[in-house]
Amino acid sequence: MDILLALPDDTQPSLRLMPTQVLNSVLARLAEDPEQSDELKAEKMRFYSYRAFECPLDKQGRLLLPSAYIEKLGLGGPVQLVGTFRHFEIWRPEVWQEHLAQLQDAHAAGALRLNL
Repeated sequence: MDILLALPDDTQPSLRLMPTQVLNSVLARLAEDPEQSDELKAEKMRFYSYRAFECPLDKQGRLLLPSAYIEKLGLGGPVQLVGTFRHFEIWRPEVWQEHLAQLQDAHAAGALRLNL
C-alpha cells in the first residue's frame, strides 16, 4: 500500500489524506504550469511538501495522524470520513454536518448539479 500523506485543507476545516502519488501528480502539474513563474511554483511546492506528513499504520492497522493537525482541527474524538475522487477528508462530525447542509442548499439551487 502506498503511504498516505496528511495535509490540512486550506479552504475547509478538515484534513486531507492522499497517497503520495496523488500529491506528486499535483506537484508535477504545477511544475509544468506555464502561467506561473518559476519562483511562485517553487514556493508552492515548498509550502505543500513541507506541510505533508506521512501517516503510517500502527501494528493494529490504525492510521496515525499528525498530532499538530489533530489539535489544530479538533479531531481528537469521533470523526467523519468523506471520500472524494483522489483523496479523502477527515472532519469533525458537527462541522461536516454544517458543511453538508450548505452543499445540499447549493445543490438544490442548481449550483452543484452534474450534467449526466
